[in-house]
Amino acid sequence: MEISSIINLMLILLILLLVGVFARKTGVINDQANKHLTRIVVVLAQSAMILAAVMNAEPSLTGLELLGLVGISFVAYAIMLVVVVLFTWVLRIKPGDRGVFQFMALFGNVGFMGFPIVASLFGDAAVFYASLFNIPFNLLTYSLGVMMISSGSGKKARINFKQFLNAPLISAVVAVLIFVLKIPIPKPIAGATELLGDMVVPAAMLVIGSSLGNMSLKEVFGDWRLYVLAPVKLILMPVIIWAILRIFVTNPLILGMATVLASMPVAANSTLLCIEYKGNEALASKGVFITTVLLVLTIPLTVYLLLV
Repeated sequence: MEISSIINLMLILLILLLVGVFARKTGVINDQANKHLTRIVVVLAQSAMILAAVMNAEPSLTGLELLGLVGISFVAYAIMLVVVVLFTWVLRIKPGDRGVFQFMALFGNVGFMGFPIVASLFGDAAVFYASLFNIPFNLLTYSLGVMMISSGSGKKARINFKQFLNAPLISAVVAVLIFVLKIPIPKPIAGATELLGDMVVPAAMLVIGSSLGNMSLKEVFGDWRLYVLAPVKLILMPVIIWAILRIFVTNPLILGMATVLASMPVAANSTLLCIEYKGNEALASKGVFITTVLLVLTIPLTVYLLLV
């Protein structure tokens, strides 16, 4: 894993992100187009990427190791939750914003940025592992995450259990069945799935760039609390996860993947959930912006110091 290749990868992602910003500023992508492109990425391309990891690659982990992977993910989230609670307590975040800050510090943008980066660093098969590692994210986002965001509104949120059954989670289950049952996949289907999955990287960067391009820079950079959130989210969190998990996780691929996924920027759906559950939408959007831009600098540093 060469540091130069990691830096090159992040520069490529940054360029694609800037193309998305430019497209938004010039009207090539508007709110409606961004919404539809997001659904294409999440429902079709991201699901195809997960399935292609099993159809076109040879996963090296055993079934027992895959089960353990999900357990390790729950452990990682438990560790991060402790850090998150301490973080908001030390900063004395006011009750109205505390839940949003906790959500931003806990949940990372695994689907849009984590999967492409994991694939680039560890190979296509690692996307399959990352999809299993992401199962707790899908379960916790729409339960604990919803409670965090809605806590500032003073109203008890109603959890929509239909959101637990989303396309990436279903694709991960199907991928496990293909892997465990050794189901043969015809080459045309596998090839089409791989091509569709290749959309994730450029399309996801366009979506994120388009979202960032709709924001005022003056407003974004005016909240000092986000300059504390960013290093906690992007540097401290992966360092803690790496330091604790390496005690009992002997597989370097699993340890590396867990570390990288813990270093992702604020989850893109934080803004959407704030809109739905009366959280601080502006705060969430600013958190997504700052941590996404800074990831270009922090992920090469994290990988170089901890994994190379």
